[in-house]
Amino acid sequence: MAKRNVLLHIGPSPSATPRQDDLAASTTLASAGIVVPSVPAHLLTRADLELRWAHQAAGLRRKDVEGAWSATCRATYKAATQHKADVVLSVPGLVAATKDQADLAVDCLHGMRVHLVVTSAADVDLTPWLDVLDRSSLVHRVQLDPVRTEDLAGCIVALALEVESARVERKIAKWTARRHDLARRLRRDPAA
Repeated sequence: MAKRNVLLHIGPSPSATPRQDDLAASTTLASAGIVVPSVPAHLLTRADLELRWAHQAAGLRRKDVEGAWSATCRATYKAATQHKADVVLSVPGLVAATKDQADLAVDCLHGMRVHLVVTSAADVDLTPWLDVLDRSSLVHRVQLDPVRTEDLAGCIVALALEVESARVERKIAKWTARRHDLARRLRRDPAA
């Protein structure tokens, strides 16, 4: 089975970004068949704090946030497999993640191909994410100021279509190469 894509949105401060609930209500995403997993806002906030070890600054104990990211990842994977669709997950605070934190975030989304959607300024250092993701083509910068829900949803749909188009192109190239290889073998050994 092909891996499902998860479009992980990170960006400016969470107050300047549409919440996961806002994206879930987006008709643009729904009409494109992109699923927003049912993850409560407080769980996403705790998942962000857990990954970045920022729980103390938020006045929480470690046990208050422990397991939030894994619960978020389980809900994301379940939504992708249940709907057989790509999913979008918005955790804006992860823009400040270190390499180890980014590695943990991506590792917990195993079985899915992570595409990073970044809506922050160009001066944000994405080196930790580039070190973790397989290819830099999995990191997409979107210039939106301010970041509105429907604008972000439209960009995510465009990115999802671009990703799917690239997948189809790779598959066509693979089958074309196989066809040429088979034709070459048949010319060499017509009895086969």
